[in-house]
Amino acid sequence: MSFDLVLYHMERFEKKRGVKFVGGEIHVVKCIDPNRWSYIEALEIVKEFKYGGEVRLWWKGSSESLYNNLRLLSDDREALNLAKYAKDNEEEVEVYMEHLPSMPEIIKCIEGVGEEAGQEHVREEEVVDQVIADEQVREEEVREEDVRE
Repeated sequence: MSFDLVLYHMERFEKKRGVKFVGGEIHVVKCIDPNRWSYIEALEIVKEFKYGGEVRLWWKGSSESLYNNLRLLSDDREALNLAKYAKDNEEEVEVYMEHLPSMPEIIKCIEGVGEEAGQEHVREEEVVDQVIADEQVREEEVREEDVRE
């Protein structure tokens, strides 16, 4: 017997008169095979919604309240508990995706970024235009195809 999973994502938990999951989107994944269900399968469903980075998954039965009924889905043991709950109670389960803050990775590739160059590092170049006066060009240097009419 398969079970259905309701995925809540792009939301956040708020604690005001209990616990609420505010904002975001809801997607239903139908006919999940409990014999193939695992924590990795749950992460694959999350990846289908183009999520990367760190997430934490929480689950509960659809008839249960959020307050005191959320269980952390973090391994295969808990994934099997989720499937057993769905089968025993013949109801869908709700999975809530919590986004965890990620730390930026600082990569130093270029040395001296942000430093000002001192005069010892500056080289001056002098550009000299060479001008050839008309009288310096000899007639034998000018070919007929170079002459425009």
